[in-house]
Amino acid sequence: MERLKRELLTEWLRGAQTAEELAMIRRAANEAAAVAWLTPYPHLVLPLLLEEKAQKAIVQAKRQQQIRQRSRYLLARAA
Repeated sequence: MERLKRELLTEWLRGAQTAEELAMIRRAANEAAAVAWLTPYPHLVLPLLLEEKAQKAIVQAKRQQQIRQRSRYLLARAA
């Protein structure tokens, strides 16, 4: 199971664009593996669950980056 997670995770990490995305994708992979272990067929569940969680993690990381950029801009204008 750990080998499968590592192989799937490697593919997702290649597409990461920032350190924050890397961290969030790793966290998503660990969460997916933990949930998959609770199912009767963890090896079948893990790929789809990891894909879902990794996609959400990337969206959230990009959203957080946009918020940080807007905040910096607003702070610079206020100064």
